[in-house]
Amino acid sequence: MNKDVLIPSKVELALVILTGVGRAAVEVAARGLKGDIGPLNQPQNYYNLAACVLWGSYLVWRMVRTPGILREWGFRTGGFAAAFGAAILFAAVAVVPLLLYGRFMGRLPLPRTFWLVLALYPLWGLAQQFALQDMVARNLRALIPVM
Repeated sequence: MNKDVLIPSKVELALVILTGVGRAAVEVAARGLKGDIGPLNQPQNYYNLAACVLWGSYLVWRMVRTPGILREWGFRTGGFAAAFGAAILFAAVAVVPLLLYGRFMGRLPLPRTFWLVLALYPLWGLAQQFALQDMVARNLRALIPVM
């Protein structure tokens, strides 16, 4: 394998690990081990914003420098409609018992923040899956020799 190919893999893998370790360190330093939720102007929120901006900039840079990288990373449209249809069908079936449970437990109406979380959760899930599958697993496969 070409040594030039391994350098980005090593760097990407190290940066993903450092991002996670840095997040944990900022969290413990800011809140201790209490884990309580504080106001939005907490250090960990600034860390999250900085990490998103830096990783987003890096990914845009990679897309510009490496044509076709989105396809290589697994971002394709084939099969999206079928997967989306299955997810919507599941959600439609699951929402009825969840609303009944919420009504029974006195948790309705839903808080306004619920809708924000509902809108952002698919993006968060996509980002986590991308980081794990492409930035960690793919780069580890490039670094570990085949036996």
